[in-house]
Amino acid sequence: MLYLDSGTLTPLLKRMESAGLVTRRRDPQDERRVLINLTSKGDALRAEAVCIPQRLAEGARVAP
Repeated sequence: MLYLDSGTLTPLLKRMESAGLVTRRRDPQDERRVLINLTSKGDALRAEAVCIPQRLAEGARVAP
């Protein structure tokens, strides 16, 4: 859960879709919901980015 409203998410998801990172489609069982899936390009980017939180944490440590 991102806890962001649709006014924030929609433009972000449109840009990600244009870049070929995600696909968006309406849920056939509930038209109010939009289902988001990673493309293979998006999955490859996620694999590259998995190390970022750890590197940020390491960089933020102050030497004694």
